[in-house]
Amino acid sequence: MNILCIYNAKSGKLNGILDIAHKIISPKSYPCNLCAMTHDTFSENDLWKEFKKNTSLSLEFLHSDEFEQQFSQEKFRYPIILLKNDQKVTEWISKETIEKNRNNNGVD
Repeated sequence: MNILCIYNAKSGKLNGILDIAHKIISPKSYPCNLCAMTHDTFSENDLWKEFKKNTSLSLEFLHSDEFEQQFSQEKFRYPIILLKNDQKVTEWISKETIEKNRNNNGVD
């Protein structure tokens, strides 16, 4: 079983640049609370890096467009954390739960 973390952000360099600009100009309106919990403005935050380094969980991270390419039949609201067993995915941590817990990492 894998844990899929799906960001409410698109892949690609241009989208990355636009995301960084959004985080700098208006961080409170940035639409991906999962990004806000796991990343600083420019890169992964140290707390998240440490968690990934020390966990035994099988984690996979995808942007929303990458997820939709692989699982076109699935419809979810992002960000979301899913459980993947073979090719079946089920919701584990909802968008609403991620939004409620955004500030648990000290993100403003």
